[in-house]
Amino acid sequence: MCIRDREGIFLEDVPRRMEELMGAMGRGDVEGVRRAAHSVKGASLAIGAERCAGAASALEAAAAAGESARIRGLFDRMERELDFVIRAITPPEGNAR
Repeated sequence: MCIRDREGIFLEDVPRRMEELMGAMGRGDVEGVRRAAHSVKGASLAIGAERCAGAASALEAAAAAGESARIRGLFDRMERELDFVIRAITPPEGNAR
């Protein structure tokens, strides 16, 4: 599978994972946060987005350790990294990949 295909999958999958993550955060479900962060980490690694994967990994680890107080800040960091990646790989309007 070429990088463009992986980027397309990333752009389709990650918004769903972010919804799952926000829902889990709202419910105080640290296991749900951990699972969703793990998925974002894997998707990020698949396209070479190492900073994003690192942020997702930190969030995953905090959730696994039950460090609820750190989750929001780590989520915000991951969201900033995701925004950067999404802007970088989204094709200009009118140009399909």
